[in-house]
Amino acid sequence: MVFDHQMHAINVLTRFDWESRVAAANGRVDFGSGILRGLVDELTDYGLLRDLRRLAHRTREAVYRRMWTVLSGDTSRKYSHLSDADRRAIIEILRDTKADAARVFVN
Repeated sequence: MVFDHQMHAINVLTRFDWESRVAAANGRVDFGSGILRGLVDELTDYGLLRDLRRLAHRTREAVYRRMWTVLSGDTSRKYSHLSDADRRAIIEILRDTKADAARVFVN
């Protein structure tokens, strides 16, 4: 299951990268319609764990725990692009909109 999840993510990211490069080379980058819009939607849904079913509750919780670790204080170079304000905003949004995240995102 984990391998399938990883491969799907890699495939979507690779396709998105390829399609956006082709669009840029042709001078027609439009993330609001067409194939790029579909890939933006798919990446968003995948990143927000939309398709994980109840059977995958532990998987989703593990991802939310990692997100909490990053957003609540991981200031390593890898996450240095996240300002304190961005971190707070993401935490608030997830707490307000995702019940599973709200249970994990505690002070």
